[in-house]
Amino acid sequence: EMRHASRIFLPDRQLQLPYHVALTILLWSMATTLAVVAPNLGAVLDLVGCSSGTVMAFILPGIFSLRIRGYSRLSVVILLVGGFVGVLGTAFSLKNLLVSGKDDARWLN
Repeated sequence: EMRHASRIFLPDRQLQLPYHVALTILLWSMATTLAVVAPNLGAVLDLVGCSSGTVMAFILPGIFSLRIRGYSRLSVVILLVGGFVGVLGTAFSLKNLLVSGKDDARWLN
């Protein structure tokens, strides 16, 4: 049985209002904190590019493949490798962001 595309991408379930508000406040506060704390735009772009790039290149295609075609080893491998690369790259970007912030603070003194 083939699922209708709108049921795959737009499920009937919606996020309940308290969870929606909490998630919105969490995302807003994280973005605001990053904007205030970040020493330069390059470090922020590095972090955003690393985290969102791996999600778009590896995680979403693996999830879509699992959702549309069902289980396959390739989909699981793509998800695992993409998850590992995404976590590792994001961790290095965060480390770079924190280190460059300390370096910039030294120049101010």
